[in-house]
Amino acid sequence: MPDSKTADSKNSIDSADSKDFKAQDSTNPPLPNNPLLSKIPPKNLAIFSDVISPATHTDIVLKEVLTFSNYENKAQIPWYKTMNLIDIMKLAGYYTSWISNQEVVSIYGNAPETIARRSNLTLFTTLSGSFSEKPYDEKILPLLDRVIKDREAKMGLKTLDSTKTRTENPPKIPNEIPSENLSNNPAKNSLNTQAKTQKNFYIIHLMGTHGAFKNRYPRAFDKFTKDDIKNPDLSLEQRQIRAEYANAILYNDFIVSEIIKRFKDKNSLVFYFSDHGEEVYDFRDFAGHTGSMVSRFMVEIPFLVFMSDEFIATYPNLSQKIQNAKNKPFMSDDFIHALLDVSGIKVGEFESSRSLFSDDFNQKRIRMVYDKNYDFELRNQSDKYAKLGSRIWLHRVNSVEKLHEFSKKYNSFEIDTHFLHNGERWYFDVGHDGLGGKNGVKSINLDLDLMLENLAKIEFIREPNAEARIWLDFKNLNAKNAQNALAELKRICDKNGISYNEIIVESGSWENLGIFKNAGFKTSYYVPYYDLKNMSEKEKMAERARLKKITESKNVDFLSFYAVYYDFVKSVSDIDLLTWDEGKELWKVVGEKYFKDKKIKAVLVGESGKSHR
Repeated sequence: MPDSKTADSKNSIDSADSKDFKAQDSTNPPLPNNPLLSKIPPKNLAIFSDVISPATHTDIVLKEVLTFSNYENKAQIPWYKTMNLIDIMKLAGYYTSWISNQEVVSIYGNAPETIARRSNLTLFTTLSGSFSEKPYDEKILPLLDRVIKDREAKMGLKTLDSTKTRTENPPKIPNEIPSENLSNNPAKNSLNTQAKTQKNFYIIHLMGTHGAFKNRYPRAFDKFTKDDIKNPDLSLEQRQIRAEYANAILYNDFIVSEIIKRFKDKNSLVFYFSDHGEEVYDFRDFAGHTGSMVSRFMVEIPFLVFMSDEFIATYPNLSQKIQNAKNKPFMSDDFIHALLDVSGIKVGEFESSRSLFSDDFNQKRIRMVYDKNYDFELRNQSDKYAKLGSRIWLHRVNSVEKLHEFSKKYNSFEIDTHFLHNGERWYFDVGHDGLGGKNGVKSINLDLDLMLENLAKIEFIREPNAEARIWLDFKNLNAKNAQNALAELKRICDKNGISYNEIIVESGSWENLGIFKNAGFKTSYYVPYYDLKNMSEKEKMAERARLKKITESKNVDFLSFYAVYYDFVKSVSDIDLLTWDEGKELWKVVGEKYFKDKKIKAVLVGESGKSHR
């Protein structure tokens, strides 16, 4: 960064939520929603192609972006016990300003606000909470203008020489921050503070394109409509939301460009990046961000570096280093190392191998996000990969119509069957209640053969370690029909080219599941419904012993049960588990404790659609 004697030196970080700058919308053709940033000459704007965030939520991300915390060390040392960027910049002689359009107090965590308060000056556009409507990001601009004007007035720019070179040996900053150097006096956090430095460091925290997207831009930027989204796989509602997202990006392009304008005629370096990304129906029926079902779209972020003409002229070698790093793989939890490196600031916790701009940068670092290796497990996700994931199955798919209705959303399906004889032959009747229709739902005489014939034609994308895709709830398996049922199921699979291990045969008759397992099918014991609240401890102990006996019988691969019994069933043995929680919204299911258990191999979720029976 500019020499400590240069008053007109600016270092700005601009953070918001959005998608990759080069592919803000995956429509075909791409929408022109970055018209202003696209006009900045490449020599001034370095666009990075391979940057991800360490998490999908602002609080978690900024704990690491603004400190020396990362996934490798956070188990040993809490983020708040490492040095933070604000304190370092202050000790290096920068006047620090934090200007935010996000909430002052958040239910999701307050690490950003805690770090913000370390700044010489902290300004929020509104004193709002997590659920309050936020003003448009343009409210940031007059605050930024006010701060810049005040700083320049106090520094007396016209008397200063802005052509100095960067200090060759910048001062060493101690790891332990002397308390006397850090002021918590609110009186000093005002625009009337006397300038004690000639360098400025700004953090500008935008709302960006955070959902709900339609609330992120004024009417003047309502340019794109659902008709502009040329994706035939999306519903009209999904296209509308994608259009709103595109408009939010268009407005964000304006805001970021306006911020850059304020620094382009100064000796300045401006970083822009998102704290996390957004998935917006990119490859499945989901819009938003969640750690429980993380995707590449939630962590791939835009990362731009603007260099003013004066900065390039003053630091040609450094400018070239920044340009040379554009295609290197990077995760933003190491941003503090990169910024300190280009700023010429040395602290004990700095590691050159973590700086994107260093010759020592480790390009082989494993980028882990929620225990997933991004480059191995997430990077290649596409519109045909995984759908809703191998562990999310659709409950009660008992008609060909429902199968096709949801075939683009789900990979795996549960089908209810009864094994019956029609006077001529044995067959599997598809339906929850059999021919009698005991719950008022009569059989539609749908043969499992026809059902699996249709399912076999649906493209099935295998995920690593995912095999089964058909959960067959065999309602009336018994010792008398088991052999005939096995023969018929094998015939259907052979006819339709379905591997036996793609089917889980579930039944409460565990004694008769062994022949299915020995034939190559997966098998699961159906755990009955309990009134756990009214069961005595003796009764619970007896039931656990019974279940354990079943798991040790070698007849079953899984236990399947209603999700409310998770803690009870989990305590029985180490066998793999299947469960259902179809009364709960899908995205609430993925946040449940049981879903985080790797022993849970499938969760049935309910969705009726137009053809439910």
